[in-house]
Amino acid sequence: KATYTSYKESESSLFEKLYFLAQQAMFTYKRSIIKPYISRNKVLLDFGAGSGNFLRYIIRYVSKAYGVEKNRDINSHKDISANFNKIDDNSLDIITAWHVLEHVNNLEETLITFKSKLKKHGTLLIAVPNLKSHDAKHYKKYWAALDAPRHLWHFTKEGAIDLASNFGFSLIKTTQLPLDVFYISILSEKYKGNKLFFIVGIIKSLWFTLRNIFSNRPSSLVLLFKSN
Repeated sequence: KATYTSYKESESSLFEKLYFLAQQAMFTYKRSIIKPYISRNKVLLDFGAGSGNFLRYIIRYVSKAYGVEKNRDINSHKDISANFNKIDDNSLDIITAWHVLEHVNNLEETLITFKSKLKKHGTLLIAVPNLKSHDAKHYKKYWAALDAPRHLWHFTKEGAIDLASNFGFSLIKTTQLPLDVFYISILSEKYKGNKLFFIVGIIKSLWFTLRNIFSNRPSSLVLLFKSN
């Protein structure tokens, strides 16, 4: 399979350059999702913060922004730690986990930790690939978001909500990351060996996006929860 580009700082191919341009645009979109739950007196933690690009963007909108990232090779931000225990209990207003939970070894332990670090009625955002999406059903074993063995878990909307509720979280709202379907479809076409993977991936992405308008089966799920 081709290389997943989640944490790279700079890329050379056209596809990878476009990916990083889209990533920058998505920071503004991500902020719009969490805007009702952040302010200049709020403390945010980004779980699976990578090299800290989202932290660098969001810090201007909150009082403090921390990150947790276990991959030490990509830690380049002063407020990123590999150790969640350095964060005080009941100290966070919001935790964001953008496409991270599918990678963690112990989901239960992670959610227990989220619960302990958040203040009462704090906000948890989870973004994960959607196993019931149109692109997942179309590509099947070639669906890039399967990403085995790095993706240890695969989620549906119902499953993610049930999981979070078991650890004291209640659903506030659901939404999506609209550009994810383009990235995943292009990469899936490449995995299939399609030489026109970029063009075909774009065309299919547009079709999946149109279908999603009527069926609400996006490529990625974004779920916001309140800590009870």
